[in-house]
Order: sequence, then structure tokens, then C-alpha cells
Amino acid sequence: MSLLFIFDMGGVVTINTNVIPSIVEYLGITEKRFFQLAGENWTKLLTGKIDAQQFWLQISNQINRKIKENLFATYFHPRRNFEVIEIINDLKKKYRIVCGTNTFQIHYQYHLEQGDYHFFDKVYASHLMGIAKPDPLFYQYILKHENVTKERTVFIDDTMENVISAHNIGIQSIHFRDSDLLKNNLKNFLIY
Repeated sequence: MSLLFIFDMGGVVTINTNVIPSIVEYLGITEKRFFQLAGENWTKLLTGKIDAQQFWLQISNQINRKIKENLFATYFHPRRNFEVIEIINDLKKKYRIVCGTNTFQIHYQYHLEQGDYHFFDKVYASHLMGIAKPDPLFYQYILKHENVTKERTVFIDDTMENVISAHNIGIQSIHFRDSDLLKNNLKNFLIY
């Protein structure tokens, strides 16, 4: 059985994806306050249980300020990390490569339209799966659909909480910081 690689999208394959700093600056609140206001609606957004319009309506009501636009779209300007894409293309010569991403419809659609997902054999998006990282069910869902064991899987993500969660269920996990470190980590797995 061959290896499966699961790559995160934002912060790994694409950079400049974190819209939260720009959103909180626009709203005049702290990041901590934003996530307090978002509460469980953040997870609901990532798992497709509510859409961005519903999310912003809830935030508007809480801060007593009408938010007329989808701020997730307004401030979303990702760029491809070509060094990581080169690594993916090299790995694809021998292994199956999938994307496992926490996302919601507007960002998913953007990446789809830009062709950012075409580097992968398949994309597992949280809002379509109904499960988001770091929930262990996120990784188990992918393993089941890929028909691969955790021992034959390598997960790469820039968020340590997600890396720890995957590692805790037995998946070989790499905390992404930059492409050079990723190459070295892959050599440690004797696969790159």
C-alpha cells in the first residue's frame, strides 16, 4: 500500500490567506473579541452548517453595526507557494496527494476558480465534509474515503493544534514552517 499525503491549503500551499487581522482592524475589535463574538458560529461556518451571510448577520447583531459585505471575500488575497507546489508535484510522481482544508464556500470557490486545487488528486473541504480540524473525525473521514491506514499517511499543516490532533490518532504529522524545513522533514520519513 502506497503512502497518502494530506496537505493543508491556507498557510501551506497558499500564503496570505489569514483574513482575520484585516477584518478585526476594519471592525475595530481585537482578534480575541472577534472569536468571542463568533463563538460556535465559527465552527458552524467551517462545517457548512451556516453560510457567510448568516455568520455576518450574527456578528452585525452583536456589535450593533450593519456589515453589508462579505468581509471574508473582501480581504481574501491568497498567493501560491510555488516551492510547496514543486514539492507536491515531485511527490505526486510516486504518491497520492490530497488537500485537507478548513474552509468555507467563498474561499473554496475562489481557490477552485484560481486552479489552486488542481495540484491534488482530491480535495477534502471542511464545509463540504461537515467536520473541521482539529476534530479527529476530520482525519478519519479522509482515511476512510482514501482507504488507507493512519500508519501510511503523512499530514502537513501550519497550525500546530491540527498537527497535534492528527499525530494523537497515529498519523505521521509535519508542522509546516517553510518549504526547506518541509523538504528536510520529508527526508526524515525517507520519502523525498
